[in-house]
Amino acid sequence: MDDIIKKHLRDIDKASDEDKISCMKEIVLRTSLAAYETKLRQVREIFDKRYSFTVGQLVKWKPYMKNRKKPAEGEPAIVMEVLSEPVFDSNPSQSGASTPYFREPLDISLGLIDDDDFDIYFFDSRRFEPC
Repeated sequence: MDDIIKKHLRDIDKASDEDKISCMKEIVLRTSLAAYETKLRQVREIFDKRYSFTVGQLVKWKPYMKNRKKPAEGEPAIVMEVLSEPVFDSNPSQSGASTPYFREPLDISLGLIDDDDFDIYFFDSRRFEPC
């Protein structure tokens, strides 16, 4: 536990109501920040885990990795192609530096059934895992 929080907890009985509120806010802030930092590290580990996909394999989004409308969370998609060199979206209004798609390496094409139509989309394979 953070030394500042320990000090606040030791002295809380002697504190004024205003100081108690301030102390509690500090504890909540630091606890929330610590939880966020832990989750951030865990999600980074999920992102870094790589899989070798093959044509015909069923895949789904990894937890926390869904950054497109399709496929839906938990919905399988089928690998159509694994590109040896990634492509990058060249539409600056959709993939400019201020978007999460900037320089995203699209290195896998996936087939989906949408409204009874079979469509193929390109994705960053680091965001997927086998079904």
